[in-house]
Amino acid sequence: MEEVSRLRVLLDNISSYLSISSSSDKLSSNPAHKYYSRVEEISKLLMPVLDNLVASDASLTELLNNGFEELSQYIDELREQFESWQPLSSRIFYVLTRSASAPGIVSKVVSKANTSISQAPVETVPQPCIIPATMKETGSSSNMEAEETGGSSNMEVEVKKLIQDLKSSSLDAQREATAQLRLLTKDIPDNRTVIARCGAIAALVNKLYSMDKMIQADAVTCLLNLSLDDSNKTVIAYSGVFKPLVHVLKTGNMEAKENSTRALVSLSKAEENRTKMLEAGAIEPLVRLMGNGSPRGKKDAATALTNLATRNKEKEMVIRGGGVRYLIQMMNPAAGTVERAVVVLANLANVPEAKIAIRDGGGIPLLVEVVELGSPRGQENAAAALCLLCMDSSRFCNTVIREGAIPPLVALTRSGTARAKEKAKSLLKYFEALKQENQRRS
Repeated sequence: MEEVSRLRVLLDNISSYLSISSSSDKLSSNPAHKYYSRVEEISKLLMPVLDNLVASDASLTELLNNGFEELSQYIDELREQFESWQPLSSRIFYVLTRSASAPGIVSKVVSKANTSISQAPVETVPQPCIIPATMKETGSSSNMEAEETGGSSNMEVEVKKLIQDLKSSSLDAQREATAQLRLLTKDIPDNRTVIARCGAIAALVNKLYSMDKMIQADAVTCLLNLSLDDSNKTVIAYSGVFKPLVHVLKTGNMEAKENSTRALVSLSKAEENRTKMLEAGAIEPLVRLMGNGSPRGKKDAATALTNLATRNKEKEMVIRGGGVRYLIQMMNPAAGTVERAVVVLANLANVPEAKIAIRDGGGIPLLVEVVELGSPRGQENAAAALCLLCMDSSRFCNTVIREGAIPPLVALTRSGTARAKEKAKSLLKYFEALKQENQRRS
């Protein structure tokens, strides 16, 4: 069959990858070595699963159901590995894109790279995506690590100079300073600590109001990177950052808006911060981003709204802003945003206005589809949303039944998560009570 043929091709490709990676003795010197190694380990785990699928004479459908359930956990881990790997493959491109506005970065990188090359051993092996140690972005090079551990005072001097440049009247100096701080904060926790200690946070917050879109985008990305360290969250939160972040959400380019959203997500774990975000007016621009952002931006906006809209007052603001319509649009499997959209719908579904918007917007058949075909988490939240819609409402119960919800709900009571089973059983009880009520009336 065609499916088996495709599985054989996948199996052959994995075998080829393992052959190539195992024959390269020099990978241990590569900053991406740990990613190669981890992908190799996962590939070796995939091999016997694929072998069984290809070789077995059993029902292909049954094998695929069983096999891919096992494969899914490996695929999720592979995705995490490649997401971690990605920064190693984008450094040069990122810096070169800054060359027009911050030529000093490129000239310094090229100069230092040439020095590194002139001092390198004669015997070298070309490695993909290997970045000069002096770029100060990845921290994966031993030279960089030595510089970080042995020259923290030099780092402080450099950072303080960059902070002064942020306050310069020259836009070029500001652009180069924000771009270099962005590189420095990207991957190295120690850099983030030094940069925060030198007082960069207040200067970066001020740059969120910059009319220059590149400065604004780089400044908000720096703050996002700094917020990834818990030790910096409190300082950032008390710097008056929330109104400026909302300003970026309203006025920035798409990159700035999406990184501002991610910063809000990073800082929204603390209840006090969530209150300040609401006071700053974060809900309205977050709802708009769910409507016009990239898939990643939409998912982050949905996450932020889940954290912020915990009371009916905020939920009604999301609904009035068109949030339900955008969430239903996000329930397109091709976009990869279904699971996050269902979480927010389940959070909103106890509000009467949301129930009507979900029904009128065509959300009910989509929720039923997620119950039938979604991931375990998606099934759980879709069942929870349907449960809230149908509670004390024969009209919604009838609508959900007409969409064919009963068979997948019955299946969910047997194979879902504990919460999914609970919600599915509650829905089936609602339907049974409705059936008995109709029989009494007839």
